Amino acid sequence: MSHRNHKRTQEARRSRFPRFSELDHCSGDRDKVRYRDKKMAIQFLHSFQNKAAVQIVELGHTNRKECRVYQCGTCKGWHTTSQRDWVLGA
Repeated sequence: MSHRNHKRTQEARRSRFPRFSELDHCSGDRDKVRYRDKKMAIQFLHSFQNKAAVQIVELGHTNRKECRVYQCGTCKGWHTTSQRDWVLGA
């Protein structure tokens, strides 16, 4: 792949996948990042899981524990969570 084509591919990838710092936050809990749809939340979840795997190989441990996504009833967006099971009223 030529340098020019590689640069275009990187730009296209960036336009589809916003930077973490550019994302909105939940209206109910400002500490939670709000993803606009399930697909975006899953993309970020996979990204977090890949980073965790790299940290385990390089450092022997990770603090990343996200394991699933869920739709928020407050902001109507999607979030990631480290809680494995959905609990009613949580």
